[in-house]
Amino acid sequence: PCAPAAYIGGTTLMAGLVSMPAFMAVGIAAHLAHGVGLSAVEWLELAACVLLGSIPFAVLGVLLGYVFDASAGQAGTQVVYFGLSLLGGLWIPIAEMPHALATIAHWLPSYYFGDLGWRVIARQAIQEYVAQSQR
Repeated sequence: PCAPAAYIGGTTLMAGLVSMPAFMAVGIAAHLAHGVGLSAVEWLELAACVLLGSIPFAVLGVLLGYVFDASAGQAGTQVVYFGLSLLGGLWIPIAEMPHALATIAHWLPSYYFGDLGWRVIARQAIQEYVAQSQR
């Protein structure tokens, strides 16, 4: 048997690695279809954001696997992920949300995951983001 910490760590690492082909496909499509022109450093920063940003969601996936049985797992997971996407500001900009929902967004990992990606694309350094979030 695997220790719980090793299981969660391995599952988290695999979730990050599994997300990389999708990231690469979207990046290639963005470049070919819309001429997205990021430098190699910016592509690497985005890849690092995807890899690191997937950690809380992978851990959440493991937790949901323990909460839901096999018949309710997919439905429960979809409800949680759609809720995180909607309330985290991934579908609607935070500035256009009612104040109460915008406040909730700042408590969700989906908000910070999306915000980190937007900051890389806006050419704001990740170090600046980390320094600002620690204040």
